[in-house]
Amino acid sequence: VVGEGPGRFENWHGHPFHATAPTGSRLTFLLREAGLTRADVYLTNVLRYMPRRKHRKSDVVACGAHLTAELEALQPRLVIALGSVAAAFFLGAYDAGRQHGQPFAAQVEVRVRASRLKSHKEYTVGKEVVWQGTVVPTYHPAFTMRDPRFWPVLIEDFQQLGTRLGQQPAEVRYHLLWLGISLKVGCRLAGEVVGFDVE
Repeated sequence: VVGEGPGRFENWHGHPFHATAPTGSRLTFLLREAGLTRADVYLTNVLRYMPRRKHRKSDVVACGAHLTAELEALQPRLVIALGSVAAAFFLGAYDAGRQHGQPFAAQVEVRVRASRLKSHKEYTVGKEVVWQGTVVPTYHPAFTMRDPRFWPVLIEDFQQLGTRLGQQPAEVRYHLLWLGISLKVGCRLAGEVVGFDVE
């Protein structure tokens, strides 16, 4: 699972999609919808830091070498790209409205460089494919917190992913509780609260 970059909780704890972070708890719920656990997947980000401004292409280029090295070492057969930054890293142009939840064949290449002995100038002699496999881009859980209309779409994407992987989704029971003037929805899985929304 590849996300955009660390948030406040992830910076503090040093782990992508930390289980106590809001996006981390949502990801745990989504993985269960696909019949997976956090132990079944490798979690990482494109960016290793979250800039205080909107990220630039130079940030992705600077941090992309780390992700490329992870892909080369792990050689996953499937990558779930959460959000437009992760999807664009693998696919180039990405249209979330049309392409979310769809599997795409992708590869990651690195430039092979050489240098001249006398001048020590480097030049590119070609490209080498370090990883190829399938990428399934979808919305980032943080985006669904800002725009809840896309939360059911994201759940459906993960359920379809579980079907493609041959996994059985966990049985989830939804409970509606009226507390005061707001409707609270708690999602319970085997007695454990895995998600919470206030509308």
